[in-house]
Amino acid sequence: FLIAQARVGRENICVVGDAAGGGLALSMCESLRSDKLPLPSSLTLLTPWVDLSLSNPELKEAEKYEVVQSLEGLAMAAQLYRGGISAQDKRVSPINGGFSDFPEINIFTGTHDILYPDSKQLRCHLKNIDHPYRYFEYPKMMHGFMGTPYLRESQFVINQIISLLENKI
Repeated sequence: FLIAQARVGRENICVVGDAAGGGLALSMCESLRSDKLPLPSSLTLLTPWVDLSLSNPELKEAEKYEVVQSLEGLAMAAQLYRGGISAQDKRVSPINGGFSDFPEINIFTGTHDILYPDSKQLRCHLKNIDHPYRYFEYPKMMHGFMGTPYLRESQFVINQIISLLENKI
C-alpha cells in the first residue's frame, strides 16, 4: 500500500475487499491509523466478514437462505484465520474497532448472504457514528454473487463499483 501510495498518491488508492478481504481492508486501515500512516481514499467491501466471533444472533436465520457458506464452515475458517488471537480482537473482527479518520466505506451485500447480518451491523455502526458510507443491498443474492459473471446483478455491482472509482479519481 505505501509503495503504491508513493507512486500514485493516496487520493488515487481505493481498496476493494471481498468477504475476509473486506475485513482485512478494515483491519489494514486500523493498523495504518495506529501507525499514523495515510489511509486509502476509500474502501469498497463486498459482503465483508467483519466479526469472526460469529456472535450476531441473525446469522442463524441468514444461514437458512445461504447456498454457498455455512456457519460451521465459517467457524472452522475463523479458527484458522485468527490463530491464537481472540475472535473479539479488532485485528480479526474489525467491527470491534473504531472508524474515526477512516475513508468513505462502500458496502455491497445480498440479503441471502450468510454475512448479510454483519453488513447490516457495520452499516448501523457507521450510521450511528455519522461516518461517510454507501450501502448497496441486493435482494435474494447469495454470498459472493458479485463474482458470478452471468448474473445481471453481478454486472450491476461491477458497474456501480466502476462508477464509484471513477468519481474518486
